[in-house]
Amino acid sequence: MSLLLKMISIAGLLSTQAACGGGGGGGGGEAPVSQVEVAVVPELDFVLMGAPIDLQSIQADFASDISYGDDAANKFDIFMPESAAPTPLVIFIHGGGFTSGDKQSKYGAGGTGPDEIRQVLSAGAAYASINYRLLSTSVDTDGIIKPLGDSRRALQFIRYYAQSLNIDPTKIVAYGNSAGAGTAVWLATADEIADSNAADPVLTQSSRILAAGATETQGTYDIVKWETVIFTDFGITLDGLVASMPSLTQRLLNFYGITVQNDLFTPAIVSYRADVDMLGLMDASDAPLWINNNKRSALAPITQAELLHHPLHAKALLDQAQAVGLENVINIPELGITSSSTEGIIEFLLRHLGL
Repeated sequence: MSLLLKMISIAGLLSTQAACGGGGGGGGGEAPVSQVEVAVVPELDFVLMGAPIDLQSIQADFASDISYGDDAANKFDIFMPESAAPTPLVIFIHGGGFTSGDKQSKYGAGGTGPDEIRQVLSAGAAYASINYRLLSTSVDTDGIIKPLGDSRRALQFIRYYAQSLNIDPTKIVAYGNSAGAGTAVWLATADEIADSNAADPVLTQSSRILAAGATETQGTYDIVKWETVIFTDFGITLDGLVASMPSLTQRLLNFYGITVQNDLFTPAIVSYRADVDMLGLMDASDAPLWINNNKRSALAPITQAELLHHPLHAKALLDQAQAVGLENVINIPELGITSSSTEGIIEFLLRHLGL
């Protein structure tokens, strides 16, 4: 239905309601029904094209590079299965340390991505893959809330245009690897930011998800807690990290848009750290978590990759989930921790979508 026809239909409905006076019994003094201004969501423009993977026998449409924000990086792709009713949605968030990566990373024929996408579509859910602004590899003045916030806006944008995309806005989950994994966990634990009075209608939408999946995740983006919580078994300190991995210093300070380590403890940055601390944000009302960190040794980290993807990140999330009573399926084989559930990441997400 065109936007004009939608507006005519709504205006007609309101006019009829007002004329009927609410359907009461006809006595004098009955207050007229006030007309209510109804916001009309415009249709989202996108072009359908051939899918970047072999869909085999699955009937689904595909659209690429739909803009959800002002930056050139604010784009997403979406696979939409044929369905007469609105479908649930799985959102994939790519990794790359917040400095690289692309939404197309799941399309490669040699990886697990195509099978995951087909599994989601076969179950009757749509599948979106998003890009976001990256952090500078030198000095970044915005910090990690930039890519995190972009992913959250993509979620809200899709909710706002749910009708155009045939999405059920109440049934959305997210997953990712590495930086994308941490982002999914942050979306699962961060507080609701929907603002019914926002001038930007996208920001009136919920920022919450039903479940999150994460592989090789970080436990928190408050790096002070890497010293006080994550790596206490090894006695790792921030000063020690800076001394042993000098190239890591500015990369971590870029999380908060700062250049001096002491600024980590200023009131503004303490508040910033709290906003991106999945451990501190987590409570029992948050989205359930599926996590697997199994590609790095449980020994003390000696490289950046080992530090960023260490099994102890997942262990900290497991400990906090158990402490607050949050549902989880968390496997950390290097630490001998195996969940009683045998669900894979996609099965877990689909279950929480009711599929």
